[in-house]
Formats: sequence, structure tokens, C-alpha cells
Amino acid sequence: LCTNLSNKVLELKSEAIDIKSTYQKRIEKLEGMVERLEEENMVLKELKSVHSIDNTDEPVMEK
Repeated sequence: LCTNLSNKVLELKSEAIDIKSTYQKRIEKLEGMVERLEEENMVLKELKSVHSIDNTDEPVMEK
């Protein structure tokens, strides 16, 4: 009985380690995606501000 319980505990510990490893990899992948999207967002904000500055320097043309 003790051997069976001991084996079951080891099996569950192994499963827990596998689950943690799997989720850690997914978390790292998602963090990388978030970082990339944040960088893209910063670039887009910079472009938007540059274009809005350019637009204010242009003369307004009326028809």
C-alpha cells in the first residue's frame, strides 16, 4: 500500500512539473507577443504624431 501511494505521489509530482513547464513556455510565448505588440504600438503612435505634426504645417487649401 505504501509503495503504491509513494508511486502515485511521484507520478503526480511529475505531472505537476510537466504542467508547470508547459504553461511556463506558453506564458513566455505570450509575453513575447505582448512585448512585440507594445513595440508596434509605440511605432504607430510615433508615426501618428509625426503625421499630425506634418499636417499642421501644410497650408489649408480651400476649393
